[in-house]
Amino acid sequence: MSALLPSPAAAVIPFLRAQGVHRTYHVGGAAIEALRGVDLTVQKGERVFLCGPSGAGKTTLLYVLGGLERPDAGSVFLEGDSIYGRSDARQATLRNAAIGYIFQNYLLLPELTALENVCLPAMIGGHQSKARAAELLGKVGLSPRLHHLPAQLSGGEQQRVAIARSLINNPSVVFADEPTGNLDSKTGTEVMNLLLSVVADEGKTLMVVTHDTRLAGQGDRMLVLRDGMLVD
Repeated sequence: MSALLPSPAAAVIPFLRAQGVHRTYHVGGAAIEALRGVDLTVQKGERVFLCGPSGAGKTTLLYVLGGLERPDAGSVFLEGDSIYGRSDARQATLRNAAIGYIFQNYLLLPELTALENVCLPAMIGGHQSKARAAELLGKVGLSPRLHHLPAQLSGGEQQRVAIARSLINNPSVVFADEPTGNLDSKTGTEVMNLLLSVVADEGKTLMVVTHDTRLAGQGDRMLVLRDGMLVD
């Protein structure tokens, strides 16, 4: 009897995959194609930076990949599962549990302290998280400011709170939209270095939209979007 041959290795499923993604906006009767058939794969643990000129579709692509904006055509898969093949309720559950977000304008609730802002996504998911929130705020250097309101924090400190908040539910991926866009160059560099360090420490995949190619050079890979398409 002939020896059994080893079975072929299972195909590696990309951690995040976009396939034929299109997104069009209609403004004043005109159709604006923000995304024109984008194909993209990201492997687990990668730190990918998305660059390109203003109006290229970077934020739209980030929102589509992160489950915040449904594409007009195409599919997005996270760990092999279709994001937009789910019901709206299941999409919301996925966003809360598996995806972290950081925005240019911080989006902190002004009436909540730093600790409470970080706890908020966990509270929405039905979890108690004060100890975890305090741990994360310590990682971003804000242990002395847990009980400060956003108005009592600098822009850089507010973005540090937002970084901690993005990680509170132990997501598998973090999406950051121009996280240094409202900061001066020195503070922006410090915040980006901190983000990369904390994400690496937590073992997360990261995708960042930035106009700053200097900062983008710190990632594992830089992608360029122009006129709604990825270019070489």
